Amino acid sequence: LVAALKRRDQGTQSHSERVAQNAFVVGRELQLSTADLETLYWSALLHDVGKLSVPEPILLKAGKLTEGEYNEVKRHPEYGAMLLTSMSSEFAKIADIVRAHHERWDGKGYPNGLSGQDIPQLSRIIAVVDVFEALTTLRPYREPMPLETALAYLQQESEKHFDPEVVSVFLVCFQRG
Repeated sequence: LVAALKRRDQGTQSHSERVAQNAFVVGRELQLSTADLETLYWSALLHDVGKLSVPEPILLKAGKLTEGEYNEVKRHPEYGAMLLTSMSSEFAKIADIVRAHHERWDGKGYPNGLSGQDIPQLSRIIAVVDVFEALTTLRPYREPMPLETALAYLQQESEKHFDPEVVSVFLVCFQRG
């Protein structure tokens, strides 16, 4: 699946690898079990696998997406979860985490509007790392955000978009390098 992502979109594949590595570091700092760290790593690596189902002209569009195009991109967590569960029931836990990585602490995320502790912890970790990674890398439609600005955004969105504990731990890990 990772190879398929790479073939379709090099940027998404590289992004997923960085998210997986950094999510693992945050999970280790949160003292997750070895089993949860392994699940976190694979969930983070596959968090955007649903983008394989998003039409390429939308996925690779250089300009602003229309509302309809954006709504299609927003379906990628569901597409990813469906793809994973269709392959094997062994992927069910990873699929649940992938499905929830765009949920928000305040309940305004998607696809299910989960909030707070109802969002799987591993999804909450991926959400913070994913957004930071997305903000600080070059995208077809915008320049990367300066690191300080992205860190301030995470702090500003703590308790709204993000789990405050995860943001706090992410900041500690970032300061350590």
